[in-house]
Amino acid sequence: MGFDDDSVATGIIIGDETFMETEGRGDRILEAWYGAQFIGLTGAQAYGDGVDAISGATVTSDAALSAINACMTFDPDAPGAESVEWMGAAAGITGWWRADGGYIVRATGFGEGPIVVTMGFDDDSVATGIIIGDETFMETEGRGDRI
Repeated sequence: MGFDDDSVATGIIIGDETFMETEGRGDRILEAWYGAQFIGLTGAQAYGDGVDAISGATVTSDAALSAINACMTFDPDAPGAESVEWMGAAAGITGWWRADGGYIVRATGFGEGPIVVTMGFDDDSVATGIIIGDETFMETEGRGDRI
């Protein structure tokens, strides 16, 4: 999830290459409307307060909401909180953060839209996963979008 300076949700990506929810039920959590309903909100959310669960996928919906609420209420100053550290910017990189277990990097592509890359690493610094792009991805169809 991404947030502005006022802790308002600005973006969300649900799932990665390891996503394995039941086809036709739990995998509906990937439908754009589900994540979009959290954009513009702050703080912990509950189903029924303008936020809808996936019908027939209660366990998946509850798991997703728990993860989303963990993001929405994250306090980096809380005891035991994972560290998220602003690493700055560099040539071609508009933002770079280090979080426990990985990095998040935001750069601008040819289409002038942001390209967000999120990577995770194990304790031996071996890459364990990568997500390229988010809901703001706007690269040229058939060219840049091939990334």
